[in-house]
Amino acid sequence: MRKAPKNERFRGLAHGSRVVAWQEDILGSDYQAATLPLGSDEEGEVVATLVRHRPPLTDLVSPVAPARGTDVLYLHGWSDYFFQTGLAEHWHGLGARFYALDLRKYGRSLREYQTPGFVADLATYDADIDAALAAMGHGENTERPSRRRLVLMGHSTGGLTLSLWAARHPGRAQALVLNSPWLEFQAGGVGRAFIAPLVQLGARVQPLGTLPQVDLGFYTRSVSAEFDGEWSYEPRWRPARGFPAPRAWLNAVLEGHAAGYAALTRWLHAYAP
Repeated sequence: MRKAPKNERFRGLAHGSRVVAWQEDILGSDYQAATLPLGSDEEGEVVATLVRHRPPLTDLVSPVAPARGTDVLYLHGWSDYFFQTGLAEHWHGLGARFYALDLRKYGRSLREYQTPGFVADLATYDADIDAALAAMGHGENTERPSRRRLVLMGHSTGGLTLSLWAARHPGRAQALVLNSPWLEFQAGGVGRAFIAPLVQLGARVQPLGTLPQVDLGFYTRSVSAEFDGEWSYEPRWRPARGFPAPRAWLNAVLEGHAAGYAALTRWLHAYAP
């Protein structure tokens, strides 16, 4: 099996002013991770982490594989991070290069001084996504634009985040794959319109105040190999009942829901055949 180098450098971030240092990932020698600095916020230094699948050189893909010439960027949802190696292997089998992004304050990017998953505006993630795309060779300001197709894939809140990003950045991605995207509040538009003002008020008064836990852990029981599921993952980064949800974070999600379907519709009308 091909052994990934401990510290492989790859030039590709926006403006060519920084160097991405790839290191062997926690998932093993077939995966590498790179830390992407994003400056600081009110809690301190912020980073995102890009993970790429690097299978052995002997693991050849058919020259007529349907996704050859394609780069895939996967984005996780709330209280989550990338650990689904089967997903990476599936895309590799189709001929694509697979990448996954742990957003700021999630998974590999979470620091001990940070509130897990906290942002007050989903547009904040534009910086994370742009840094990842630049490292992949799909930066907006690169001198030589990539000739490879770009597919964005998002799960749950990641699907909402990517839908909003794609609508704000027309033409950057050739396809959008959504897996159980959280595009609307569970109670629908009417329920959202009723609860949104209350959530907004709470976010202004106490943005980091957390909401009551509603996750009883049933989803974890269905996916975790420790119970009735098949996945093994780091419980610190994916706790059984999820992270406590800050009020300002939920407000950001509800604002995203208000724009989500309209954003996705604009993107589909512009780029879907």
